[in-house]
Amino acid sequence: MKNGAVVVKGSKEGLTILIEEKYDFSIIKKRLDEKFSSAKEFFSGARVIVDLSKRKPNQYEEREIKHLINKKYGMKLVKVINNLGEQMIEQETDSKASKSSSDRTLIIKRTLRSGQGAKFDGNLVIIGDVNPGAEVVASEDIIVMGNLRGVAHAGALGNEKAIVAAYRLLPTQLRIADKISRSPDGEVVLPDIPEVARIKNGKIYIEPYIFLD
Repeated sequence: MKNGAVVVKGSKEGLTILIEEKYDFSIIKKRLDEKFSSAKEFFSGARVIVDLSKRKPNQYEEREIKHLINKKYGMKLVKVINNLGEQMIEQETDSKASKSSSDRTLIIKRTLRSGQGAKFDGNLVIIGDVNPGAEVVASEDIIVMGNLRGVAHAGALGNEKAIVAAYRLLPTQLRIADKISRSPDGEVVLPDIPEVARIKNGKIYIEPYIFLD
């Protein structure tokens, strides 16, 4: 079902809605409304995954997508993803309603380059590097199986027990909950062992990554 801006496809998980990145959000919203209203009975109750390609929605766009799918047309929005490795919205389904964000983990098997990012409500594992100019955000722990040289924000919803760990921990900015640490000025000594950052006594401390509490 194609009419410009939006493509709807069936999948084993339900419906996948592919959104073309070149269109303004007002056009995307209009096209979604047209498609759903033309076949209300077909779409009613369907599980929906929204794929935004390279688009990064703001809070207003996220809210409008959720309202349109969940409220106006009675479907169930499972998640909103993009091909930058981000999962912006994850709705709780009946099968995992009892799970906390600490039980969820997103694994990304590639290097994140400048301008790219990942955001997840749960633990975030990067098998690759996080280059300068890239940003990773998680409500729980962040583990980088490579070099962390970009921006990392763990415990983004206020969890001060969250950690950031990497094979080489050299972020331009590091945040845990509301605490912030920046890369020191001058020459930086490369760590030769994995390191972990965590909050102790109200400050972020970095130490050898030997084990997780």
